Amino acid sequence: MTLGGTRLQADSNLLDRTEALRLYTAGGAWISSEEALKGTLEPGKFADLAILSADYFSIPEDEIKGLESVVTIVGGRVVYAAGPYSKLAPPPLPVAPDWLPVKYYGSYYKRTAGGPPPVVAGAHHGPLIGGGGTWSLDCACGML
Repeated sequence: MTLGGTRLQADSNLLDRTEALRLYTAGGAWISSEEALKGTLEPGKFADLAILSADYFSIPEDEIKGLESVVTIVGGRVVYAAGPYSKLAPPPLPVAPDWLPVKYYGSYYKRTAGGPPPVVAGAHHGPLIGGGGTWSLDCACGML
């Protein structure tokens, strides 16, 4: 679908969830020529793990894009944890480069059901990329 919700393919051209997951995992390993190391759950292969916020196989199709990892384990170590698992989270890495907005706002934007946060008087959103890819200190809210 487009961002506006227009369907681009007939249902007969769409993959089912199992096939989409297989192509993302095993297919991704094949594309990078690493199918001997990863892509399927087999003895001797890497087995990194992500626990998702909902069951991929049972949630409504339009909710799949909102799935998030609540725990991610790489090489046997928790590298990310949120929500009820946040006590398992490793300490945050230092922000680099140090001019990134996340250093000042504390987190990255998270999409919510209500859409983007409203513009609040006195709250500015930091540097933007303007026309031609140049940086600007103007705020999208027009208050600067």
